[in-house]
Amino acid sequence: MSPLDTTGLLGTQLLSVLPSLAGWTALVVVAVLLKTRGGGSPATFLLVGGCLLLGATLLRIPTQLIVPLLLQRGWSPPDAGATMMAVGLGIELIKLCGIIFLIFACWRQFGTAAKA
Repeated sequence: MSPLDTTGLLGTQLLSVLPSLAGWTALVVVAVLLKTRGGGSPATFLLVGGCLLLGATLLRIPTQLIVPLLLQRGWSPPDAGATMMAVGLGIELIKLCGIIFLIFACWRQFGTAAKA
C-alpha cells in the first residue's frame, strides 16, 4: 500500500467523522468548564462519557487501513474481515459505555432534582 493510498483512506475517514469529532470535542470542553466551576458528579459523568465518545470517534479514523494492511501481509479476506469486525465491535462497545455515562449524568442531574 503506497503512502498516497494511505493518505487518501485516512483523509476520507477523517472527513466522515469530522462532525462527530467536533460535537464530542465541544461536549468535553463544556464538561471541563462545568467541572472546574463545581459541577459535581453529573459533570464528572458527562466528562467521562464525552471522553469515551471522543476516543471512539478518534479510533474510527485508522480502521479503514486494517483490512488493506492485513491483506497485504498475506491474510485471507475472511480473516481480515473478522479482525475488522472485532475492532468495530470494540469501538461500538466504547461508544455504548460513553452513552451510558451520558444517560447517567442526565439522570443524576435531573432525576435527583425532581425528587427534592
